[in-house]
Amino acid sequence: MSDQQIWCVVAVFAIIIAVTVAETLHWLPKGRVKFAILFVAGVLVIALLRVANIPPDWFAGGGEGFGLAVSFLLGGWVTTGAGREFGLPLLTGMGGTLLLLNLMAHL
Repeated sequence: MSDQQIWCVVAVFAIIIAVTVAETLHWLPKGRVKFAILFVAGVLVIALLRVANIPPDWFAGGGEGFGLAVSFLLGGWVTTGAGREFGLPLLTGMGGTLLLLNLMAHL
């Protein structure tokens, strides 16, 4: 792995840990601001993985990438209870970004 890939993976883990801890400790504001923070975190996670090209099959416009994108999107929408406030924006950001990147690679 190159240094760039290592730093991107470290940043992905740092983002996921940071938003999870912030949500667990109730540091995130309520409502649209919380949704926006978690959505952007999801977008950043997938964007960093794309920059690092890890794993490359996710971004090649093939079945794996589309399947994972749909799984993220559905996972966000089927979550119920208190987890929905966290899972819906995060997984929607991740799934939407992955879907967009796969559509761009497919075209």
